[in-house]
Amino acid sequence: DPPKHPSLICMPRHDAGGDPKTQKRLQLVSLDGLLDYQMDDDDFEVSLMSEVFSEMLTQRSAMKILAHLRGCLAKHQEKEIKEHARKVAEDEAKAKEKEKEKEKEKE
Repeated sequence: DPPKHPSLICMPRHDAGGDPKTQKRLQLVSLDGLLDYQMDDDDFEVSLMSEVFSEMLTQRSAMKILAHLRGCLAKHQEKEIKEHARKVAEDEAKAKEKEKEKEKEKE
């Protein structure tokens, strides 16, 4: 049965009478393991792919964090604007009350 989710299936080739030296071995290696390479390794393409993949993951994570921080900043600024507007309205109401009291005192 095919997999339910998109995936990459890696299977080593098994030759019945083939030379074991020419057969490929399948290894599961973490991204950290792939990034731990020496410059004289023969697997330059794998090392390059792992570097690019790591950069991609780092960039995606950074973009998600940045978007979240921008959202938090926008919410904070919105709260500050509302609070400032409320204070201005309260100050105006107090000023009007004082004016009314002064007018009553004059009469």
